[in-house]
Amino acid sequence: MMERGQTVEDGVERQAEPALLRCLEQKLSLLQEFNEFLIESSGDCIVVVDASGTVLSINKTGRELLQLSSPNIGIGRHWVELFDGDEGSLSKKKEIPLGRSTFQTTSRTSDGKLKFWNVIFTSLDRPENEPRFVVVARDVTEHMLAERALRQSEEAFRKLFEENPIGIVLADLNMAITRVNNSVCAMLGFSRRELIGRKLSSLPNLPDGWQGDDMEKLMRGEIRSYQVDTMLGTRRGQLVWAHLTTSLLRDAENVPFQLIQMVENIQDRKSSEEQVLAYQEQLQSLAAELSLSEERERRRIATNLHDRIGQSLAFAKLKLAGLAQEKAELKPVQDLIEQAIVDTRSLTFELSPPVLYELGLVPALEWLTRKIQQEHGIQTRFHDDGQPKPVHENFRVVLFQAARELLVNVVKHANASHAQVMLRRDGDALRIIIEDDGIGFEIAKAKSETPRSFGLFNIRERVEYLGGRVKIQSEHRCGTRVTLIAPLSVVG
Repeated sequence: MMERGQTVEDGVERQAEPALLRCLEQKLSLLQEFNEFLIESSGDCIVVVDASGTVLSINKTGRELLQLSSPNIGIGRHWVELFDGDEGSLSKKKEIPLGRSTFQTTSRTSDGKLKFWNVIFTSLDRPENEPRFVVVARDVTEHMLAERALRQSEEAFRKLFEENPIGIVLADLNMAITRVNNSVCAMLGFSRRELIGRKLSSLPNLPDGWQGDDMEKLMRGEIRSYQVDTMLGTRRGQLVWAHLTTSLLRDAENVPFQLIQMVENIQDRKSSEEQVLAYQEQLQSLAAELSLSEERERRRIATNLHDRIGQSLAFAKLKLAGLAQEKAELKPVQDLIEQAIVDTRSLTFELSPPVLYELGLVPALEWLTRKIQQEHGIQTRFHDDGQPKPVHENFRVVLFQAARELLVNVVKHANASHAQVMLRRDGDALRIIIEDDGIGFEIAKAKSETPRSFGLFNIRERVEYLGGRVKIQSEHRCGTRVTLIAPLSVVG
């Protein structure tokens, strides 16, 4: 029965209150389960603490990240103790922060590894209950280590770039300079401001087409780099030799994004090379002059032998011939003088064959070929193509001496049974080919054999000094072929 003064509506509401309360309790329970699910499934470490900072609960992810072996470990401790602050000390955060607080800290795992955390400390809204606070700690170790490695890498690159004694230029794919190091500025005398933004091709004195096909191949990935030696102009207008090595920087997908050029100052090296070349030219000159001086001295001695001693012996022979008819005991003296005349003539030809000066190079080489065959028993053939071969006297002497030394080498070293000397005119050049069927030699190894290598070196130096060339072909047990090439354009 309804009480006095109670309306029907009041009775209905009173009957509905228990059902509404149960519904609210169910929703609250569901909401709590949902919150617990979110906390437990979160990828961050979530710690609930009371007003004194004592840990009340730690979610599953937190226990794993903090390497807590059971759910109860860590409960009842001050939350700061979970993050020992290896690099950023939390000792000053024992007190509960006022309001929302965000900071970074570090800790160490049980195996000594460093962990980095981003921490958010905030309060739960519990106006009628004991205050609670939530610590959300995100593990950012990988991110921080990656940033640290990146900084270290950038610092290493900066040191390598700035302190490198070799110049380094960075440019975009349009060849505009974006960065240069101190070595480039010191080498060229320009400031960074003057170089940055300029095209690589605008660098002083770079040769036209210095990149050309090589740059296209580099962009296509056909080559990793290319190199060129060139002279660069400094700000003062001087020229300095530089060795340029150009390559590309590519991203993770192998797409080029920057051009890098190493600029090495090789002025000292080039100067040394020029000095060596100058010394080599002097050596060639001295060797050639020595050879020509030797030949002139040989010619002088041979002339004296022929004109003085030879003629004196010839007169003595004539006088003795008349006396020998009357006195037979003078016949041995006459024979001795006859032998002296033969020896004098032979020595004259050995020193400087008159045929070379009186008849020319071709007859002299033909005479030399016959002489080698007669004296050493090697079948030696001579062939001339019959074309005119006017050679300057200096070259004529050098070529004859070279041919004689090569034939002597055949006699001494080749163990050959046949040899031949061939002369032919090839355009404006004379070719003298001397070949044999001997044991041959390996050209690379011959460099370490002092007598032979020095002889070939001497021949090459003398011939090349006058503008000629020497080609050597030889293989072990396959004979040897040496070609002396003399330009006829310098003949008289």
